[in-house]
Amino acid sequence: MSENILIIEDEAERFVATIDKLKESYNVTIARSIEAANNFFDLKKSVDLIVLDVMMSYRGYESEKTDYGMETGWVYYNEKLKEMKEAKILVWTNNLSIFNKPWGENVVAKIPKSTEIGHLSKIVGKILLKYNIK
Repeated sequence: MSENILIIEDEAERFVATIDKLKESYNVTIARSIEAANNFFDLKKSVDLIVLDVMMSYRGYESEKTDYGMETGWVYYNEKLKEMKEAKILVWTNNLSIFNKPWGENVVAKIPKSTEIGHLSKIVGKILLKYNIK
């Protein structure tokens, strides 16, 4: 178990079963806010895959910039994650209209949060395998 996954999700308690399923096979860290994600990166921790929620609040952005929290992950991606070419990113959200945004090359999958737990785990496994992350 060497693959490191960072889940940026402000409502992680709602997805305990999903997160627990991923923890069975991977090293999983939860960042419950943009601040926590920034702290993770400030510590220069390595990450192979980022699971990015889109809809969340963040006091560091003006409400209008994030469409009142509906696109916070999109804004964070453009300001911080887009240039992180070494990490692959899976966008995981209920705001499906966000999938049409011009995401960069390091976004390798976009899936709705309604995806069944086992299917999400398989998608993560396929991403890690496809990009030879071990």
